[in-house]
Amino acid sequence: MTWNLYKCLIKQSLKEVFAFRMTTVLIVVFGALFYLIEILTGFVYFNFTQNIAGWRLLDYFNLITSANIISYGYQFLFVSAHEELSDQIIEGQLDYTLIRTVNSYLYYALKRLDFPSLINFWLSIFVEIYIQIQYGFLGVSTYILYVVSVFGGIFFVFLINQIIVTLSFWINNLSALNGVPEYLMDASNRPYQIYPKIFQIFFMWIIPSLSATNLPVLLMKGGVKASWMLENILILIVLSLFSYVEWNLGLKHYVSAN
Repeated sequence: MTWNLYKCLIKQSLKEVFAFRMTTVLIVVFGALFYLIEILTGFVYFNFTQNIAGWRLLDYFNLITSANIISYGYQFLFVSAHEELSDQIIEGQLDYTLIRTVNSYLYYALKRLDFPSLINFWLSIFVEIYIQIQYGFLGVSTYILYVVSVFGGIFFVFLINQIIVTLSFWINNLSALNGVPEYLMDASNRPYQIYPKIFQIFFMWIIPSLSATNLPVLLMKGGVKASWMLENILILIVLSLFSYVEWNLGLKHYVSAN
């Protein structure tokens, strides 16, 4: 994947935005409405108490905003490609890419951008900046680790979706599984302490969806050890290797429609 090729893909994605302007407006409006509902839910949760499992209202707002950034970051960079990849695998439409001198894994991961999601992504970032100001200055290293953990969360969501979509090489109908990553991240949009211990362990250290959403906030709260960060990086590396190997094994099962 070269930079010139990626620029061409970006231009193509922009053309699609202008071709479907009303869809873009609706995506932005409904995204903002869903975020507003989460904000109102927080006021309901903390109406009669200032602390839930060690989390303040500001911490909760930080959590849902960070989760929003992760979600819209993934949608901007990867979701459009994932939405059509499963059908292209099943229908045998990968030929044109596979005969080109380009890494097919990277090409199909980065081939389209969802620019409407970028608007909600930046809206969430502006809200997050305001929240960070309310915490006060926490040190440059904390902010750097926060950014790293958010990008790690975006990469995690990509890997989980990529792994599931790639199963299309072996399974024809994945409609029941395609929504699993989205449901998983929606369920992880809460403080990890409210879940039973067995769920905390599984979704923090095996399929770390809770870690992806909670880690950025815990950095602000000062509740993260260096070993926790290293373990999450290791999990991402393992998932990356698994995803790449799965893709290459899947290509051996691919059958062209031509």
